[in-house]
Amino acid sequence: FTMAMLDMFADGDPVVEWQTSLTDKDAKEQEIEVMGVRFLMKQEPQPLDGDETFAGLRTSTIGTGNIVWDGSMSAVKLLEASERTGDPALAKGSLSGKKCLELGSGCAGLGGLACALLGPAKVVVSDVASLTPLLRANVQSFLAAAGDRPGLCKDIEVLDLEWGKEEDMKGAAAVGPFDFVVCNDLLYGVDNIELIGATLEPLLHAASVILFVDSTFSYATEKAIASFVKRRELVSRPISTACLDAKDRHEGIKATVVEWR
Repeated sequence: FTMAMLDMFADGDPVVEWQTSLTDKDAKEQEIEVMGVRFLMKQEPQPLDGDETFAGLRTSTIGTGNIVWDGSMSAVKLLEASERTGDPALAKGSLSGKKCLELGSGCAGLGGLACALLGPAKVVVSDVASLTPLLRANVQSFLAAAGDRPGLCKDIEVLDLEWGKEEDMKGAAAVGPFDFVVCNDLLYGVDNIELIGATLEPLLHAASVILFVDSTFSYATEKAIASFVKRRELVSRPISTACLDAKDRHEGIKATVVEWR
């Protein structure tokens, strides 16, 4: 699916339309494949207003990390098809020996798990403290399924990292700086980009790369990113998802690379 911002409620909350889906958002557990590694992933759907399925969601104002969103699945496939994207930041071997971070990993950290299969020295997956127990369990499930796969980084650390929370940022900075950051479906609010930038600033270095993959992209979000990039004098460029199979993307998926400076 993609969450397209169509109109506004009287109280200012956006209405969303469910269009397609790359994952089952109602299932409490499902088998997920990350670059050939199939593992049992658990999630905790939280329907609203008595609706028995997560399709009852009508606003983007709840904690969305309890389920896997489409941006995460497309990010996995983009990293798998990295050479076909034609972007130098995703070139073969670009993550070898690097430190990788997934910000806002949610319950599964699929972007970070995909990075772990590309030969990095260390991977950190992160989210708010209420989600990290489930995230940690899913990471262990993935590692058990991956076994001794060549190129696998088994040093995957789960960190509490609430955006803007100084204590959490200090903890992450002690592990960094990070060379590559994955941000999946984090731009559901136009103000998020500023908070994400402030959170990442002490965790990065002058040559760090950030990959944003979103299924909730809107024109307002695009303007916010452009303003953020211009003000900080960064470099950004879109990544085409045309290299992915039709089953691994939909028209709402947008990917962007930002080079930190």
